Amino acid sequence: MGSLMRFRLDEFIEKHHLQTFIETGTARGDSLAYASDRPEFLHLISCEIEPLLAAGACCRFNEDPRVLIVRADSGLFMQMASRLDLPPAFFWLDAHYPGAGFGLKDYEHAMPETVRLPLGRELAQIRQHRQGRDVILIDDLRIYETGDYEAGPLPEDAPGQPTEGGADWIRALFADTHEARTILRDQGYLLLLPKPAA
Repeated sequence: MGSLMRFRLDEFIEKHHLQTFIETGTARGDSLAYASDRPEFLHLISCEIEPLLAAGACCRFNEDPRVLIVRADSGLFMQMASRLDLPPAFFWLDAHYPGAGFGLKDYEHAMPETVRLPLGRELAQIRQHRQGRDVILIDDLRIYETGDYEAGPLPEDAPGQPTEGGADWIRALFADTHEARTILRDQGYLLLLPKPAA
């Protein structure tokens, strides 16, 4: 599990004129709280599949009218969120092995692969429905490709081991609209930044 707090959101907001924050995997709401400190974000939308975590986050943010927390699996959530007519967004994609990081489920809990590792579904919706002006930050890159990550490689007994080609499918999906940067801190991040308009 990585941390959004590793990144200075102000730089992305200013350079890319971001006014929306969209997150998968609310958990306790720490990343959402970090983003909500930025008044430039007029809309902050997050989803959480685990009922206890979702309820706690709703209580935490019930006085901030900019915040919407949806209890859903992140693939379904992104079908909705990516279609909303919202200003350019910062997408923080951190929904992997739902509930496992908080002891609510183990890493091999019986659920569909598209729910345990929903990144493909999430990104397909963003690519299809957004206009290439969003910043996308993906956590847990070591699930998808090997690298000299600060936290080491993915444990061998974890499901969803990296495959040949790694995260090249993500880079290819956004090749015409975004520049991809690999960050080796924590468990690894992949940052997709909009290319300058031609």
